[in-house]
Amino acid sequence: MFILMNVIPLLLLSLIWGRFNSRSKNFLRFLIWGVLIISYTTFYLNGVDWSIYYTRFAEDADLYLAFEPGFVLYFKTLLFIAGQNFGFALLLFYTITFALLGYNLTKVKINEPLFISALLMVFGYTLILEQLRQFIACVIIFAAMINYSRNHSLTRLLAGVILAATMHISALIIIPAIFLCKVKSRKSFIFITVLAISLFAFLLIFGIKLIALLAQFNFAFKKILFYIDQNPISLQFGWLNILVLIFVIFYVFYASQIEKQESLRLFNRFIFVGAVIYLYSGAITFLTRVTFYFIFVAIFVFSLYAKENIKRIFAVKTYNTLFLNLYFFVFLLFCFMSYFRNPLAPVSFGNMNYYAATIFDEREVGRIASTVLDKALDGESNNVQ
Repeated sequence: MFILMNVIPLLLLSLIWGRFNSRSKNFLRFLIWGVLIISYTTFYLNGVDWSIYYTRFAEDADLYLAFEPGFVLYFKTLLFIAGQNFGFALLLFYTITFALLGYNLTKVKINEPLFISALLMVFGYTLILEQLRQFIACVIIFAAMINYSRNHSLTRLLAGVILAATMHISALIIIPAIFLCKVKSRKSFIFITVLAISLFAFLLIFGIKLIALLAQFNFAFKKILFYIDQNPISLQFGWLNILVLIFVIFYVFYASQIEKQESLRLFNRFIFVGAVIYLYSGAITFLTRVTFYFIFVAIFVFSLYAKENIKRIFAVKTYNTLFLNLYFFVFLLFCFMSYFRNPLAPVSFGNMNYYAATIFDEREVGRIASTVLDKALDGESNNVQ
């Protein structure tokens, strides 16, 4: 319900977004982001992940072993500005992150309410609410990708990737992805992408001893080993994997038509790389999180097709546009439903607990965090028994 309460007004607004003038759009942008900042800040004390962030930073112990250094320095700075008040630091985090995202959306002509609503449908309960480190990393990568598509500066893009990786190490996947996208031949790009990602997936599946060895010397492999330990590899293939497989097959056979639009070639290839990675996420669960950067761009590209200057944003003029609209709708629906099919989902669908005042009460936040962690530990001990 929390996500739907935020998404439904945005979807309605997206239907008439093109009818507003520049001044009205600026006012609506301020209103949309302001509501989201308050909404996510006050809802944040639901779930489990937040309590780990809170206790780690409150105790200031082994932070650099638990989190990436860039995020530690960044959040420590926010806490310093907020007078060590976790709630105010969180408010600052969402304000800065949403502001950066909103600023980069203004650089391109896009149906912004549609983009934001789709982003919330896919990532609202996971990335945005729980995984703060990767959320800021995704926003930085998104900004870097938009700038790269405009100025073609590989140096600036790599600088953005490195900055994002200091927030969440998974951002390093963007470096090989970009070099794959730069392969000139269309057929070579497809072949090399599928081969390289498949070999990497087989390494993760069958080379766990090698990964354990590399984890002793490299932080990235240490993280990979941690995720594999948390979610052991098992051969599975879910509905989202099937849906993504359809896209991969479609891209392979119709790549020449898809890549005709020069301005979107980089983005389309980037999405294809992410789709191939996602194919293996059923067996290697943590690969789902790696694909967040690519899904971010996929939502952006679809939103570009919803033109502002036509009466109906989902105007169906050909079978291609009909297929695209239906495919994207099903993808959003599957992503939204997949969270609630997860028996370990930390926030239930009916949860509408807002902590408007509590979030700024440091003692109360500490008490709730202790309760959450105690319940989590009790659950683990029960599972062991």
